[in-house]
Amino acid sequence: VLRDGDYHAVDSSEMAFRTCMSIALKNAVRTGAPAILEPIMKVAVSAPSEFQGAVIGGITRRLGVIVDSAIDDGGYVNIDADVPLNAMFGYSTDLR
Repeated sequence: VLRDGDYHAVDSSEMAFRTCMSIALKNAVRTGAPAILEPIMKVAVSAPSEFQGAVIGGITRRLGVIVDSAIDDGGYVNIDADVPLNAMFGYSTDLR
């Protein structure tokens, strides 16, 4: 946000504003420690317990982090995980 900016016919030009913006951005990046973030999906998978290893292996191959894993009374395993969105494309097809 530009605050208290002013235009002077002699000193101001498009190139001067671009140079000022470039220097300000470089200083902000240098002092701000930026980080690139990616969307993370919360995934819940329910599968027969005999496929637990395959499901967990598929999630970890996609750089997922297993949050919880529990077996219910019906012999199904319920797995909760956090997985990057980009890695989830095609997961339902691979799971079958």
